[in-house]
Amino acid sequence: MAANFFHGVEIVTLTVGPRVVRISRTGVIGIVGTAPAADADAFPLNEPVLINGSLSGLSALGKTGTLPLHLKAMTDQSAPVIMVVRVEEGADEAATLANVQGSAAEKTGVHALKKCGTKYGYQPFLLCAPGFTHQRDAAKNAIANELVLVADNLRGFAFVDLPTDFAAAQTYRGDFGSKRIYGHSGRHLISFEGETVPVYASAVICGHIARVHNDFGWWFSPSNHEMNILGVEEPVYYSDTDPASEANLFNEKDIACTIRDDGYRLWGNTSFSSDRQFSFLSIAITHDVLFGALKQAIKEQVDRPIVNSWAEDIAETANVFFRFWKSREAIIDANCAISDELTIGTQIQEGNTYFNIDWAGAYPAQRIQMQTAINNGYLEELF
Repeated sequence: MAANFFHGVEIVTLTVGPRVVRISRTGVIGIVGTAPAADADAFPLNEPVLINGSLSGLSALGKTGTLPLHLKAMTDQSAPVIMVVRVEEGADEAATLANVQGSAAEKTGVHALKKCGTKYGYQPFLLCAPGFTHQRDAAKNAIANELVLVADNLRGFAFVDLPTDFAAAQTYRGDFGSKRIYGHSGRHLISFEGETVPVYASAVICGHIARVHNDFGWWFSPSNHEMNILGVEEPVYYSDTDPASEANLFNEKDIACTIRDDGYRLWGNTSFSSDRQFSFLSIAITHDVLFGALKQAIKEQVDRPIVNSWAEDIAETANVFFRFWKSREAIIDANCAISDELTIGTQIQEGNTYFNIDWAGAYPAQRIQMQTAINNGYLEELF
């Protein structure tokens, strides 16, 4: 029965059924660095500035500091959306590192990247601070540690630079166990202001991953894709027939490198994750992309009445979403259903509900073994 009297034709829109789930951009880069000759109005200190992926807006940064050089390296790979945070160059290296590290409370340094969502509506997904994450003295690198904390907050990933020495790179790798950090050993060579100069690879890799995601899909590994660089500062020995090659030893320890094999290619699939379920970077990214998007889509269902149609709408929203990405071969399969075991009367009285999701991502083919055997039976087919 209608709640009130009405004489005529009435249209009522029912907001039921599965909702649209939108994937966030995975090619948005956040970079932190110095540019002492920058126009302070165009690039204020500790404030993110959006660059549309071209070099047109970068002239105001000047030519000195870490940002101009590494933004050139980044945009050589692709034309992504970039959030640039400029920090003050200190009187010495320690002061500069402190400025890059910044303050979580004041949102300065790398923590200024947290302002991007509110200011621009984009969250950076690929984070780097080239020139400040390769150092390791008596303890873990503080900038890399802060980048991982910011990546946790933003559901993004931090890309860091490791020492070229194998033993030192292993020590650095041992400082972290997060799925949100990916490390590369060695610097790249690019053209800058008419000269060939070395750059830290983290900037190149962020631009490279943005291109891979755009051209192939966010579920693709960035490994074994060619990068637009002139070379590497210290070549890494690679052979696809030698398990003891430097490249293979680095990869075995979850350290990426760059090989020369039909071009200069990023080589390495794994993050620093101590949980081997998320050791492949592409699987960790797939998890965050899928379930970050699903979380946003389901948010409007919070505080609605807990009834059968409500639970069905949530499950079907997820399953329609999963079926689409399965059809694109981004995942193998996934399924969502309400948990009858956990969503019981006493929990419902508290407003608590539980859904179970199982899923399988598209793992990268890291090792392809082809077994051969001589079959002289084929000789009988000669005549």
